[in-house]
Amino acid sequence: MSKHPIAGSDKPQPEGARCLGACNPDEKIEVVVMLRRQNEDAFRQLMQKINSGTADAVPVSREEFSKRFGASASDVARMEAFAKAHSLTVVRADPGARSVVLSGTIA
Repeated sequence: MSKHPIAGSDKPQPEGARCLGACNPDEKIEVVVMLRRQNEDAFRQLMQKINSGTADAVPVSREEFSKRFGASASDVARMEAFAKAHSLTVVRADPGARSVVLSGTIA
């Protein structure tokens, strides 16, 4: 399997951490992938209005929030295609929360 490093995702090990042995390559893990938000500028403007108590700041329903600011259907589809191409399973996709949970073996 090829690796696709993401800038900023490689964290240093905590001081005193040490390897205890090789991983079982058949062990299954799950990862949560956070997708980008639609309409980021509009989201920031809305949050700024709500946080500052502006009179015209109107909170939106969960459904409207998801539609306006959740992950796009195309981004979810791209993540599903990525999962399939790398023999991963999509456990759950939640565009409103902008998250996709993937499962696969460590190897």
